[in-house]
Amino acid sequence: MTRNAPARFNARAFVTLCVAFGFGLLAASGIVLYVAPPGRVANWSRWTLSALDRHQWQAFHTVFALLFAVAGAFHLW
Repeated sequence: MTRNAPARFNARAFVTLCVAFGFGLLAASGIVLYVAPPGRVANWSRWTLSALDRHQWQAFHTVFALLFAVAGAFHLW
């Protein structure tokens, strides 16, 4: 009976997964922000989607844009 060696960490696969994950969440949050009502209307009506208001969706979008940019730079490198 032979024992398989533990799998090594594959940095290229990890960076590619981060790029794909970042793009998916960035696209989803971008669609949510596109269909969300404008700023004042969203504030006055207390608009939320999945328990996040417009400002929280904007922060979510910004964080994943940063992840996507950093992972994309590593991917190109």
